[in-house]
Amino acid sequence: MAKKNSTKDTEQSLSLFGKIRAIFKNETIHFVIGLVLVIFSVYLLLAFSSFFFTGAADQSIIDSGNAQELASTNNGVKNYAGSRGAQLASYLINDCFGISSFFILVFLAVAGLKLMRVRVVRLWKWFIGCSLLLVWFSVFFGFAFVEQYKDSFLYLGGMHGYNVSNWLVSQVGVPGVWMILLVTAICFLIYLSARTVIWLRRLFSLSFLKRKQKEEEEKGETPEEFTDSWTAKGKKKPVSVPDVADIKEEEAPIEIPEPIKEPENEITLDLGGVTETQPAKVSGEEVSMTIETPVPDPVPPFHEKAAEPVFEIEATENDDEYKGPEKEPYNPRLDLENYRYPTVDLMKHYDNAEPTIDMAEQNANKDKIINTLRSFGIEISTIKATVGPTVTLYEITPEQGVRISKIRGLEDDIALSLSALGIRIIAPIPGKGTIGIEVPNSNPKIVSGQSIIGSKKFQESTYDLPVALGKTITNEVFMVDLCKMPHMLVAGATGQGKSVGLNAIITSLLYKKHPAELKFVLVDPKKVEFSIYSVIEHHFLAKLPDGEDAIITDVTKVVQTLNSICVEMDTRYDLLKAAHVRN
Repeated sequence: MAKKNSTKDTEQSLSLFGKIRAIFKNETIHFVIGLVLVIFSVYLLLAFSSFFFTGAADQSIIDSGNAQELASTNNGVKNYAGSRGAQLASYLINDCFGISSFFILVFLAVAGLKLMRVRVVRLWKWFIGCSLLLVWFSVFFGFAFVEQYKDSFLYLGGMHGYNVSNWLVSQVGVPGVWMILLVTAICFLIYLSARTVIWLRRLFSLSFLKRKQKEEEEKGETPEEFTDSWTAKGKKKPVSVPDVADIKEEEAPIEIPEPIKEPENEITLDLGGVTETQPAKVSGEEVSMTIETPVPDPVPPFHEKAAEPVFEIEATENDDEYKGPEKEPYNPRLDLENYRYPTVDLMKHYDNAEPTIDMAEQNANKDKIINTLRSFGIEISTIKATVGPTVTLYEITPEQGVRISKIRGLEDDIALSLSALGIRIIAPIPGKGTIGIEVPNSNPKIVSGQSIIGSKKFQESTYDLPVALGKTITNEVFMVDLCKMPHMLVAGATGQGKSVGLNAIITSLLYKKHPAELKFVLVDPKKVEFSIYSVIEHHFLAKLPDGEDAIITDVTKVVQTLNSICVEMDTRYDLLKAAHVRN
């Protein structure tokens, strides 16, 4: 019987704790507690502020400690927060931490706003930050203004700062205390932002003095001569340009080849560069087949330009006309001027990336396409093949009177005759009077990122956000400007290259943009797609101030990040509105 009673008591106690826990988990209770904390912080702010002006008059009443006198209605306390507010202000400011006690109000207000769900913050980070600032400023004011403790009612560092500073002075001396305060302040700034390290490196390298000296040198130059930005930085020496009359143009002989009459029913394989002619037989007739192989552009070194002569022009200016002070546009790259762009050799090189042509395969596919169409009563006049890295495009010109829909309906039959995994018929090709048949190559070549990023087209691109996605069937780099794409959806079945496409987009931007010009917000629910980019967190990744990881893996935190991006977008729209511009 006693055992049953003890079990019942245990269940009742557990249910009681469960009810109490449920009460404190209630959002309404959280809101009420948060509201009380916010109001209490405002009350303390009023008491602290009034203490600076009425503390001297209220000091005798508060120090007397007479509870009856303080509880009476005519106690003579002049503090706007009353006798209790005056007591709290005197205790926290004079007896505890000095004027740094204002950080207690900040933490109470932030905690209240979090409970009210007005702001989404990490409370423990605010607690650590406010606690460190509370102690540091208390010691600082107690050490720096120790002489004012004798003649003032207000102790700027409180008794805590006074006692700690006196102990530190006795241990390490006055210079040692200043060093301790400086080191702890720097450590706290590094805790707040990693950019503090960059700023300190720039400070110790005296880069600001070099920049000032450079600006003075630029101001000392005459306005009649100017050079390009590379000359101003001392990276090129000015080269005088000879007179135009001294330059003789070399006339090259012009050879006009004789026109070659093309045979009827000519079948051409166009692969884009070096031509090779080989006879082929179609239904008893010998036709010439021209093959043009694509010649890839040499990959120049990334972000390196050959030395160019400097073009100097002397121009007279009207001294009477006042043009006003010249203002150069703000260059965000100066915030991280020592940043170096990644080089192309960081990417993997593939030896089999050069385009090669299997003539046996091309001739076999050509004959199969012609015979398949002929078996359905479709004759063609010409056929042209363009061999790409992974796909070959056959452009056919049907005879007069052949309906395009008839050829489009033979897609499965052509795929069956070619033994291909799948083909695509483009009927007709836009801008041309031909029909295209795309056939996968039996031995596809790898389109490497090194060949795309190192191409001349990508390096000399003037896009705001250039993205290189691959190569076209003519072996040209395919690029788009992300600024022209307000929305982009990457979709496809498993193994179709979605991850490769996303990484190509990110890699293109990393190779072309400066950290001061671009930031990424990466969301990776799978936790393995974008984890490799965590090493560039301090340069290219953006996150919330209280966020733990720069790459978001918890989908519940995405809403907060998107809301912060919307706030930033509204701020930029306000700036555009104030500047009376659209973009």
